[in-house]
This record gives sequence, C-alpha cells and structure tokens, in this order.
Amino acid sequence: MFSLIQKVIAVTDTTGSNPTGLNIKAPGTLPTDVCPLLTKISDFLFLIVAPLAGLVILWAAFQILTAGGDPAKFATGKRTLVYALVGLGIVILSDGIVDIVIGLLGQTDSICPP
Repeated sequence: MFSLIQKVIAVTDTTGSNPTGLNIKAPGTLPTDVCPLLTKISDFLFLIVAPLAGLVILWAAFQILTAGGDPAKFATGKRTLVYALVGLGIVILSDGIVDIVIGLLGQTDSICPP
C-alpha cells in the first residue's frame, strides 16, 4: 500500500538536482497500477452486495405482502425495494463509474484494459 502511495505522490530522485530526493508528479498523470486495484475492489463489492441485495429484496417483498392494507407498511416495503435496487445498480455500474471519473479527470487514453 505504501508503494502505491509513494507512486501517486512522488518519485525518488537520486540525482543531485533535488536535495529533498522527491519529485512531485504532474497533476494530470495517473499511476497505471490503480486499475487492477479498482477492479479487485469492484469484484469484491459485487461478490458481497449481490447476495445481500437478493436478501433485502426478499425482505422488501415480505414487507409488502404482509402490509395488510396499511399504507405506511406498504411504503416502507417499497422504499426498501428501491434502496436495494439502487445499491445493486451502483455496484453493477461501478466499473463504468470509474471510467467516467477517469475521463472527467482529463485522462484521454484508457488506462484500464478490458
């Protein structure tokens, strides 16, 4: 983890031109080893969130079915269902969201291979 932070923030300079030994990178450059990390994180999140969202959807269906005509209980079940679907959608689209953020930062070429 420290090596990733070191690569993002600064690179050591062993020539005598910089007495502190650090060269700050230009703001427009992104390290190339971030993509595998982001891919692993999004895969892990999908692995955890997909079954959890399935359970929450079943719980929301149970709430709706047992509402018994009570509008407040029906609204609670409906809200639970919407939240579960929105969370699942965000995790499914996480790879696309990362690409959009990289594009907004001004990176023109794709640094994350498919």
